[in-house]
Amino acid sequence: MKLNCGLTADCTELLVGAKEDGTYYIKQNKPSYGENVFVTIITREGYYPQMMTVRPGVYMVPEQTEGQAEVIYMDDIQAPVSQVEVVEILPQEESTDSILSSEIVVVGGRGALEDDNFTLVKEFADKIGAAIGGTRPMVDTGTIPFDHQIGQTGLTIRPKICISLGVSGAIQHTEGIKDTKLFVAVNTDENAAIFKVADYGIQADLREVLENYMKL
Repeated sequence: MKLNCGLTADCTELLVGAKEDGTYYIKQNKPSYGENVFVTIITREGYYPQMMTVRPGVYMVPEQTEGQAEVIYMDDIQAPVSQVEVVEILPQEESTDSILSSEIVVVGGRGALEDDNFTLVKEFADKIGAAIGGTRPMVDTGTIPFDHQIGQTGLTIRPKICISLGVSGAIQHTEGIKDTKLFVAVNTDENAAIFKVADYGIQADLREVLENYMKL
């Protein structure tokens, strides 16, 4: 069915506003222009329905309740012939769902890219049964896939425990982890912004911390 409406995709927040005439509209907040700006989109007056998608993890999924929905049967609907050709299907190494559903997530930053640190990060994550996410530099270098990026232009996660390794703490990243129940950060810089949002901070080299833990 053609709805004749637009779609705002990948929103990080939805807000409902009211006009003087009693009608409502939805403020659709999302990052844009390669994360350089944060925009608010409002559908033009008189255009309904209004459609948008929200990034996984932004809102908690409500508990399922019993209910009934009206079923409308529509006849004589003819879908156009698709011009899309599937050339190749590639398997995904690890599902995004593993990060969204994991109770423990290890997040690597620029510090995890130094030397052979990321190999140690993966060994650490395997030992504690954690999923692995990362910041933008981890994605840009191909160390992790894009759908494992945490932040405004990636995933928003709510694990029970998040362990941040070598992450500076830019706001674009911390927006994706601000609702973590227990947040531990490791960074060599005592003034790193990540310590302002962490429940526990360790000023140390992440390699030294992980090597000592792996010996236990």
